[in-house]
Amino acid sequence: MVTTDCRRHGFISVLVLFVSYISCLASKMDVNYDARGIKIEVDRKHNLSDSIPNPHSEFGSSLPNLGNQIPVCRHQNRSRAPVLMFDCKEKGYVFTKINFADYGHASGDCGNFRRGNCGAPDTLRLVKKNCLGKWQCILLLGRGDEMFGPTHCKSPPWFVVEATCTKT
Repeated sequence: MVTTDCRRHGFISVLVLFVSYISCLASKMDVNYDARGIKIEVDRKHNLSDSIPNPHSEFGSSLPNLGNQIPVCRHQNRSRAPVLMFDCKEKGYVFTKINFADYGHASGDCGNFRRGNCGAPDTLRLVKKNCLGKWQCILLLGRGDEMFGPTHCKSPPWFVVEATCTKT
């Protein structure tokens, strides 16, 4: 009888630990929307720490802060990492404007981007929907055409975004 009680208590302890782990994991999820408006959940901790060699690398860092606004630019190939994370870099700032976003063959530099002729048409709308009002944005590049819509590019597309963060 004592052995059975110990097994039950052990099972209950393992069950409690499992439920706690699942709850903790769920609290680290972020929700994004794809081109069809379907919610996509992303495990930030696992995907970002394992997939992105340098999640804060960016180009266009020479752009100056404009008072209470910070420009943010990111460029990433889908093959580099399936998940792209970019943030406002400073506490108390959130994305208030998405100036440019393209999943295709954009050209130019931060502040002067131009859409290519094969980019996914829903990219800007989806980036605005998934990023505005947040201090950090996570996008699933690994889902490519499924996330942003068809690109019609003959070679692998890349993702470019230029955003503005404003102090709240």
